[in-house]
Amino acid sequence: MSAPNPSASRLGQWQCVDTYYTCVFPVGYAPDPALVARIRAFYPQFVPVWMVKEYVTPTGGRVNYGFHVIGRWEAFPTPDDIEQGNVPLRVERPADFPFSGGVIYEQSPWSHPPNVEGQRLNLPDVFREFDARLVEWMDAAHREMLRTPWKMKGKVLSAVRREQEAEARELAAVKANRRLELIDDRAQVMKLMDAGKITSPPRDPQTYVQADTVMEETP
Repeated sequence: MSAPNPSASRLGQWQCVDTYYTCVFPVGYAPDPALVARIRAFYPQFVPVWMVKEYVTPTGGRVNYGFHVIGRWEAFPTPDDIEQGNVPLRVERPADFPFSGGVIYEQSPWSHPPNVEGQRLNLPDVFREFDARLVEWMDAAHREMLRTPWKMKGKVLSAVRREQEAEARELAAVKANRRLELIDDRAQVMKLMDAGKITSPPRDPQTYVQADTVMEETP
């Protein structure tokens, strides 16, 4: 929670001082399960989230506003989310929550921004119902992403690049370890040769037998 700014109050501006999220909806605002099922048919990771923002009015009063939020569940934080600095939401989950463990990210609030004057005063967004329009909007956005080659190509190339970088790091580590092993092996050999415990192999290849040759005694 942040402290109100007196200068903002003098300007007649509202101030958002706190925001929290939950998957337990207040009475009358829980999403229709049929609509949630329609969304998960094309976006299985969808999680409906309820966001509450606390505002301080110019007169010092405190008001809470609730909004629907499009959430996304992941089993683990993804490389893209980590790279973009996305932080998982800390949310309360209901007993019948369909996902086990994992993390939830905020994708987008489902609301309208205020008009120009409202934006100047930093008024809260305009509330939008969780209805068929949300399903249609998400379906259209999903189809657009699939239809746009460069977006999908970018995601694929990003995944390939991360995989190549991981393989390169692993290969470099293997090579480094192998170099250390060779150096250690050579040092051990030199010590044994200095101590006379082993000798250099003969130069004439006819005077020694390959390691895989099976020797038999002559009767």
